[in-house]
Amino acid sequence: MLLIPLAVSPDTETLPFLVSWPKGNAMARGSIATRLGASRLLVLAALLLPVTACNSIQVRQPKTENLIGTYRLDEASQHFLTTYKGYATLPETAIEIRSNKTIRFANLPDCAVSLTGDGNGTFVYGSGRWELRKDFLSYGLDLVIDKGGTIEAGGFYNWLNLRGGPSRFSLEIYLGDPDQAETLLYVRQAS
Repeated sequence: MLLIPLAVSPDTETLPFLVSWPKGNAMARGSIATRLGASRLLVLAALLLPVTACNSIQVRQPKTENLIGTYRLDEASQHFLTTYKGYATLPETAIEIRSNKTIRFANLPDCAVSLTGDGNGTFVYGSGRWELRKDFLSYGLDLVIDKGGTIEAGGFYNWLNLRGGPSRFSLEIYLGDPDQAETLLYVRQAS
């Protein structure tokens, strides 16, 4: 049995989106689909898909008080910046989410605000306002950056994505094209 997203082939009988099996009498030969029942298998696959599709996606709406705090760049992201993005040194970098729906960035790597994900090895700062945003399977923060910092003023949408859970949320920033899978992860610090 194969798990195939949206596959349609003349050689298979396809249940839309997930499960496919060879034509003929394979079901009668004792396949997994026969033992579990095709409908149970579809339900199982649908339940497992969100678990395996993303890394610690947030599927329940988080409470505002669980988001408030200071987030710092994790060790893997620091290594990525110095090894692959050409940053010679990294100052203390932080994102602070406040209860009054404001946000502050201190020493954010400039590659995080570049459309291409490339940077010059410099750091930017700024502040603004945030709103919780619901995506398909997760949540994130939409931002409006104020004038006065080195981050360009205006709206940033689908930029900060929530990962983890209430005990330890993280903010994930995609660098450039999301298909390149280059991200920075800022982890919420214990209060």
